[in-house]
Amino acid sequence: CYSDSLISYKAIAEACDFVMGQEELAGNDAAKVYPNPTRNAVRVQSGAERITAYRVTAMSGQLLLHQSCALSSPFDIDLSHLPPGIYVVEAFNSYDLVVREKVVKMDGR
Repeated sequence: CYSDSLISYKAIAEACDFVMGQEELAGNDAAKVYPNPTRNAVRVQSGAERITAYRVTAMSGQLLLHQSCALSSPFDIDLSHLPPGIYVVEAFNSYDLVVREKVVKMDGR
């Protein structure tokens, strides 16, 4: 994470140890999440991968949304009821994580 002479975030370093960019996942052309930032919803578009589940978590790790079933690509995830902030959107196939992306949710006005 981040540390300098004035501020140290080492206490939360464990939360920063996971992969955040879809480009860092194997098969980086497998899926994408857009638009980012967004006001109301994000679209998850999968290439050859069939998405079977997704989840949206707060940066604290709190699970906010999830769905498990075969989803046709592309599909939208409605974030309009969430307050502005940064969220983690993850999509999975039957075996593994396909995409994990930080999404900035802006005020819907």
